[in-house]
Amino acid sequence: MERQGKTPPGLPLTPEQTELREMRKRIQRPEMENEILKKATVDSTFQQFTIIDSLRVQSPVVPLCRLFGVHRSSYRYTRKNSSEPNADRAIKRSLVSEVWNAMPVLLAHEV
Repeated sequence: MERQGKTPPGLPLTPEQTELREMRKRIQRPEMENEILKKATVDSTFQQFTIIDSLRVQSPVVPLCRLFGVHRSSYRYTRKNSSEPNADRAIKRSLVSEVWNAMPVLLAHEV
């Protein structure tokens, strides 16, 4: 009966109760959409940061980070550090790569 817009007999509603019921209905949809987004979140934090980065043109960063369940400081740190190339890190990575590639040769000489 309520779905048809009629109040069932025996349930007199005050204006406050009516307003409360309407407010709960308005809140219910965004909460449901938020739950769907939480279930559909991507696997890695880096992917979440990438999505936040693309959406920040349309929406503020704070609610986007809250929506994805990540800290704003982590997002800003990752964004700052990923945009700046780090020469020391690149050198270290190449050295580790060289050692890793040489491992089969080193292990073969030990036997």
